[in-house]
Amino acid sequence: MFKSRIEKNYNLELKIEELKRNLIKRDNVINKKHLDGLVNTISLYYKNQFKGVPNNLYQDEDKDFLNLAREDKNLLIELFDMNNLYQLLNFTPNYERSRFEKDYEFRRSVMNIALYETILENGKGKGAEYGLIFAKIFNLDLSIPMTYASYDGMFDERFQKFYNTYKDLGGSLNTYWLPNYFDAEGKEKYDMENLSELIPELEYTISKYKVNSKK
Repeated sequence: MFKSRIEKNYNLELKIEELKRNLIKRDNVINKKHLDGLVNTISLYYKNQFKGVPNNLYQDEDKDFLNLAREDKNLLIELFDMNNLYQLLNFTPNYERSRFEKDYEFRRSVMNIALYETILENGKGKGAEYGLIFAKIFNLDLSIPMTYASYDGMFDERFQKFYNTYKDLGGSLNTYWLPNYFDAEGKEKYDMENLSELIPELEYTISKYKVNSKK
């Protein structure tokens, strides 16, 4: 089946498989099944971490998950200690898991795949939020979760909070946003907005909301 250039570049499943193929081309010792298992284990591990850490950190404070993105990076690294992940992977060792622990470049490539996997598996809203924290902790591209931050459009208060957080973290505003990715099928799935062109209206709406919220 013919796939457009946009679909090849932005379909999460296709992107994940492309990144895995690239890794295997660079090292043909890598077993595809083992690589799949490694990525799945990482994304599931951090999904469980993302569910638990905010409650332990904030307890009775009136803060939600996105507030984690504004925490000091060293605190986040401590909270999401990779040593626990290494211990989990060592229960069933193989070449890929051993290389993940010892080889920085390989680990970074796998974590980049896991970022896409995290967004895909957690879907609309949560996928982007988990992805933003994941990208901050591991020095990955913040614009990747921004691209898939669908929510319910640009006037969704949750999207506006995500955008504000992303911007304050220094995320690039020269990127594309797919507002329909998790809701639409076919070509509409890949309707694209240039984030930089939305900024004036976004900033106005956010400013207005903040004013109204003080009343």
